[in-house]
Amino acid sequence: MANYKHMEMAEALSNDSRINISRGFLGLKTNLTYAPTSSKINLKVNEYAPDMEGRLTQLLQTDGKTMRSEVEKGKLPTVAVGPFRLEIACSQDYEYLAVQLFRFSNFNYSPMTEMKVYEGDDALAVSALLC
Repeated sequence: MANYKHMEMAEALSNDSRINISRGFLGLKTNLTYAPTSSKINLKVNEYAPDMEGRLTQLLQTDGKTMRSEVEKGKLPTVAVGPFRLEIACSQDYEYLAVQLFRFSNFNYSPMTEMKVYEGDDALAVSALLC
């Protein structure tokens, strides 16, 4: 599980009114919850190979209904170290999912997309594809 403090999309998550952020014991841990269902949010980072750029950007521009058809093709293959980083925040009940794609260049991650949020059935479909 990824650390909230080290995520590139931490600021965008903190600006989302559906997310409650609280500090854990001695402020060492940050807890995120999806407010409407009080479900804990898990953070994850996936890295992808260079040949996945087109598919990733295309998928993140579609809606949840289109994502459902992509689920049949299976999860996207990840790599240990790649130039594309997808940060994912997913509630444990799969009612909320936020994703943002970054590209590594010049020793920095730069955003390729804005943070995209899925809720309800759309979040469940996207999580089956990415998580």
